[in-house]
Amino acid sequence: MKKIMTILLAVLAVSAHAQRKGVYTDLMLDKLQFTDLYNAPLRADKLEVGMITKIHFKVANVNMDNDVPMGTCRLKLTLGTSAFLTTDLQGNDAPLTNYFRWTQSTDPFNQVIITGELIRNLPAGFTSDAVFSIMPSKEGQSTITGHFLVTNHKNPLFILSDLNTSNNIIVSDYSNLQPLSTKFNDFKAIARSCNLDLNWQVSDENKLTGFVIETAPDGINFTPLRTIPANGNRNYFLRLENITGGHLDIRIKAETQTGQFVYSAPVAVTNICNGRFEIALYPNPVTGDVAELKLVAKEGIFNGKYNIRLLDSDGKEISRKDMQFVNQDQVKYPIGFLTGGSYQLSVTGEDGAVRNLRFVKQ
Repeated sequence: MKKIMTILLAVLAVSAHAQRKGVYTDLMLDKLQFTDLYNAPLRADKLEVGMITKIHFKVANVNMDNDVPMGTCRLKLTLGTSAFLTTDLQGNDAPLTNYFRWTQSTDPFNQVIITGELIRNLPAGFTSDAVFSIMPSKEGQSTITGHFLVTNHKNPLFILSDLNTSNNIIVSDYSNLQPLSTKFNDFKAIARSCNLDLNWQVSDENKLTGFVIETAPDGINFTPLRTIPANGNRNYFLRLENITGGHLDIRIKAETQTGQFVYSAPVAVTNICNGRFEIALYPNPVTGDVAELKLVAKEGIFNGKYNIRLLDSDGKEISRKDMQFVNQDQVKYPIGFLTGGSYQLSVTGEDGAVRNLRFVKQ
């Protein structure tokens, strides 16, 4: 009797299997890429330990005629030994949740494995991006691998066959580096007529090779404008000449020997090339044996020919000099040794505009 029941069950199983329909399709995974949180591309060999990183890849059913039946396949992603998952697989950030139920496990080598169970038919011609957030966990190299696996494990009605198994695997090596200790402590950009004066400080120059000055008219689309080498000095000054446009956003990119980089915060600069020129005079009052004055451009810059006259309180000319300057934000004018009283320095530019600066000699 027991033998008869065994034979009967085997026959029923064969019969049930015979009723399953064959389905042909073409699963595909493609183009695994790394980006930062803002979707800016990252180099796979320059990821930073402790920095949240996104991995992007395409999931597709290339076959234009047949759906992929639910319960016939799984998507499996292995993160390697140097990263862990930060995406909440049950949260809103989990990808393609209309089609896949995601779970996480760990293999004997301590690699994180993400598994997606197909819970709904994947339409013919379907294509979409899947994005997961990971955290590089330690310095070194490892490999991320992805497989679209035909399993035929949960659908009694269909047997799936993949017409092309060569395109359902993705592999990407990656290397993690320790994060940079360099930070921008201060960055200022000041418009001086059609020039920009840049001043910045960095906290650490270790491994730095240079700085790239990047500008954008809209604060978004930055492009390189100038590159200067690191010189071992944490304090930097750079003058950019002949800048036009009225408004400009500017930032600095510090680059290292390892190919890593760090950005300053962007600075918005206005009133570029607006023709305004405002100057101040120092010291005032003049004391002791001071024999020259310093003229400082508070807005604009000294550029071109200037006639400078020193006058007493009655308007009588004491001295006169014709001077020429090239993109200078401060200049000196000799006044000699004056007696106590009130005086005026009259500065006339090539445009004919006159700036009168009064001072007192004690």
